[in-house]
Amino acid sequence: MSQSTLQTRTDFHTIEELSLPFESFSSILRHLLQSPRTHYDAFVTSEYRLKNDEFVQQVIGLATALKKEWKLSKGNKVALLFWNQPEFFVSFFALRLIGAVPVPINILMTPQDMSYVLQHAEVSGILATEILAVQLATQMNFSIEQVPLPLWNANAAMPEDSSFERKITHYAPCIGTLNEELDAFDALSRSERSHNTELAFLIYTSGTTGFPKGVMLSERNILSNLAGFQTALNIKRDSERFLLGLPVFHCYGLICSLFAITERATVICVPRFNPKQIVEFLKTEDVTVLPLVPTMFTVLLQAAKRKTKQVDTPPEKPFPTLHTCISGGAALSASLLDMIQENLNVQVLEGYGLSETSPVIAVNTASRGAVAGAVGQPLVNLRLRLVNHETGDVLSIEAGKASAEGEIQVAGDSVMLGYYKNEDETTKVLCADGWFKTGDLGHIDAEGLLRISGGRLKDLIIRAGENIAPLPIERILSQHTAVAHVAVLPLKDETLGEALCACIELMPEAREADQKSLQQELSALVREHLSASYTPDAYRFFEELPKNPTGKIVKKHIVLE
Repeated sequence: MSQSTLQTRTDFHTIEELSLPFESFSSILRHLLQSPRTHYDAFVTSEYRLKNDEFVQQVIGLATALKKEWKLSKGNKVALLFWNQPEFFVSFFALRLIGAVPVPINILMTPQDMSYVLQHAEVSGILATEILAVQLATQMNFSIEQVPLPLWNANAAMPEDSSFERKITHYAPCIGTLNEELDAFDALSRSERSHNTELAFLIYTSGTTGFPKGVMLSERNILSNLAGFQTALNIKRDSERFLLGLPVFHCYGLICSLFAITERATVICVPRFNPKQIVEFLKTEDVTVLPLVPTMFTVLLQAAKRKTKQVDTPPEKPFPTLHTCISGGAALSASLLDMIQENLNVQVLEGYGLSETSPVIAVNTASRGAVAGAVGQPLVNLRLRLVNHETGDVLSIEAGKASAEGEIQVAGDSVMLGYYKNEDETTKVLCADGWFKTGDLGHIDAEGLLRISGGRLKDLIIRAGENIAPLPIERILSQHTAVAHVAVLPLKDETLGEALCACIELMPEAREADQKSLQQELSALVREHLSASYTPDAYRFFEELPKNPTGKIVKKHIVLE
C-alpha cells in the first residue's frame, strides 16, 4: 500500500483479506526450525540463552509430559504465572500443542482478584515459576502442595516427578525429528480444530464493575492480528532483536512477543521492568526493536541520560542498533514522542488496541512514521466505523476531511469470541452483526489517521498502561468515616498518562480536618486492601459532589482544576 494511499484511505467499512501466514501455533514452531540461521538464539536472559531448536524441543517435551503424565487434554484451562521468561513461552506453546487453553495471570493483581480469576476460569492447574507459586500460595492461604499441577523448577521438597524441567529431560531421548513430532501433535487435533470458534486463550482484563473479565480469543484471532500487524511494521525476518520489557500477561506484551517469535527474531527477556537492566541490554545485546508503554519510556530516558553523562562525549545515538520503538497501552504525548526521537534517534510507532481485539486496532506504519496525537491507520484486515453514541448513527468518513467524533467500533477476525461466562457484558459490546464497541471516542483526521479523543464511554482509567476500574477504590475510600461520597476520575499526567484523582465529599464534621493527614489515612486504607497501583495520585475535597435526581454522582459534572 503506497504512502499516498495511506494518507487518504477511507475504506474503513471494507476489509482486505490477508492469508494467515500460520495455520496454527504448531506451524509457528515448525517455522522456527526453518530459519536460514541454524541454531540461533530464540531467547536471551541475563542467565542463559535458549536456541530455536532447543526451545521447540522443550515445548514438545513439556507437551508430552502434560498429556501423558498429568492427563491434560483439549479444552482444559491452565493458569500461567511467570515473569518475562522463556518458561512462559514454552508453557504457552506446549498447552496449545495439546489443545489446552493458556490463562496468563496478571501477577500484579490483588489476591482477591487472582482468586476470583482462578475460580472463574475453572482452571485445571497452574504452571508457574517457583517463587510466584510460593507467593500465590501464601497470599491465598493454601499450601504449595495444593497447586493443581506441578511447578516449573519446583523446589526439592516436592515429589521428583513434579518438575517440568525433569519431565522435559526425561522425554527428550524419545523425541524423533522435531518436525515429525510437531506433525504428530498437529494430527491429534486437526480434525477437531476450528480457528474461528474454538477457545484457545483466556485473558483477563479489568472491567467496569471492578471484577476482571475473561476475554475469549481463538487462534484465528491472534494469527489474524499478527498478520495485520506485520504489514504495518518494517521488520526484517531472521535479523531483528526484540527487547521484552512489557509484561507478557498483558495482551500488548504478549502480541509483541509472539510477533517477534514469528519473525524469528531474538527475544531478550527482562523479567520485570528494570531501566538499568534495559539500558545494559540495549548496549550489549544489539537490540533493534523496543516496545514499551509511555511511562516506561519516560523512566528509560532518565536512566539512559544518567548513563550517557558518565562518558566524556555522549554519543549522538546512544544505542546504535536500536531503530524502532513501539508505544501503546496509553496515549503518547507529543513532548514524550519528541524526547524519544531526539534522545534515542529512532523511529517511534504508536499504536492503539484492546485485549478484546487481540489487541492491535491501529498503528502508525513504518513507511509513514509517527504523527503526534495519532495512532495511525487501522490494520488492513480490520474494518472501522465511528458511531454517534447518542443516536446510533454511523458517521461519514470522507477523504481529505476530518470526521466528527464518535465511538470507535471495529469488526474483523481479530475481534474476540466474547467474555467467558458473561453473556450480559458480551451483548453490551458485541453487536449482532459482529461489530465490537470499544467504548473509546475518536475521529479520523484529514490525513486518514485515527485520533483518540481521550473520552471513554466505559469507566476505566489507564494509569501507566494499566486499566484500573475506579469502583474498587471508591468502595474502599467510602469506608473511611470522613468520607460521605467519592468518585475516582482520571487526571491528565505527563508521566503516567492518566493519574488517579479521588474526589471526596466530606462528612460535615470532617470539613475542618487537616487534609494532608486525611490524604495519608485514605492512601493507607487503599494500600491495605488493594495493590499499590490503585492508590490515588491526587485528592480533591468538595463540600458536595454533583448528583442526579436519584442521588447518583454525575462524574462528567465534576470540575478538576
